Amino acid sequence: MKFSKKGIDLGDAFGLADDNSSNQSPEIIEESSIIKEIKALNNKQKTKNGLNVTEIPVSLIRSNNNPRKRFDENKLKQLATNIKERGLLQPIGVRKHSDWYELIYGERRLRAFKINNYKTIPAIISDVKQIPPETIPEIQLLENLQREDLTDHETAQAVLKISNTQGYTDEKLAKILNMSVAWVKQKMIHANLISSLENEIKDNTKLSDYLFALPTTVFIDLQSSLKSNKKKVLNWLENYAKTDTIPKKQEVRDFTKSIKINIQPDSKSTPEKNIKALTINQLIRLIASIDKKIANLNAEKSHYEKSLKSRLEEKNNKKKKISK
Repeated sequence: MKFSKKGIDLGDAFGLADDNSSNQSPEIIEESSIIKEIKALNNKQKTKNGLNVTEIPVSLIRSNNNPRKRFDENKLKQLATNIKERGLLQPIGVRKHSDWYELIYGERRLRAFKINNYKTIPAIISDVKQIPPETIPEIQLLENLQREDLTDHETAQAVLKISNTQGYTDEKLAKILNMSVAWVKQKMIHANLISSLENEIKDNTKLSDYLFALPTTVFIDLQSSLKSNKKKVLNWLENYAKTDTIPKKQEVRDFTKSIKINIQPDSKSTPEKNIKALTINQLIRLIASIDKKIANLNAEKSHYEKSLKSRLEEKNNKKKKISK
């Protein structure tokens, strides 16, 4: 099986690998059932040009659980025009059922064919038994990662879904996707933060669309601020949403520094619980702020002490003069 810089070569998953390309590491193969299934498909019969591509009816193709949730209509029309002029450069991948096909990858290409009113589309077909349904989200995400075809939000949601359904650890998921563990952790944080904002943004289409377009790095930088002051962060981001601009890294840093952590105990909360809710960085900032206040108070105290000492000396001198 071949591995690209972005992940598994998906041509292998649909029987496109060379006969001599199965030198995978056993350690990697054991990491995921999907990789075992892909390896098994290497013996699939091919045409003489190495591709088993078939024209199938567009009307018989169904798309389920694709990680891509939003599609730019203008870009779809551009793709449809390009296909008209140049043809389809890469076939879609489908999983064959009894009388219909399940789309594995190529959602945008399929939609472009529908725009062009084409009745059939070139596809690489795998049998329903060859690719287990639970591995389809992995293949879809791998294909989109290789094509860099998803927003950060869509990627994060797909990673979270695979993690939840398959029960993978971050380390195992990182191996499957050929990404770093840090990358997986950041995508999980991104997805969970978006989920935590659902109630606040469900009635604000402009803001929700804007948040779905933000890169993962912004959410990572805003992570602690969102947990401590969600409303203030959303109000700040809404200003950027109005102009469709993404805050620069320094702007995000300046904003997070400007947020003051106010502990407001109530009947259901204790100071100890509030302190435990703070992050290490928040505690460091609070202590630094208190130290600064203490330094200012000490300086003020010293000023008053000098003034008091001076006045007491003056008073004593007056008493001495009177007694003489």
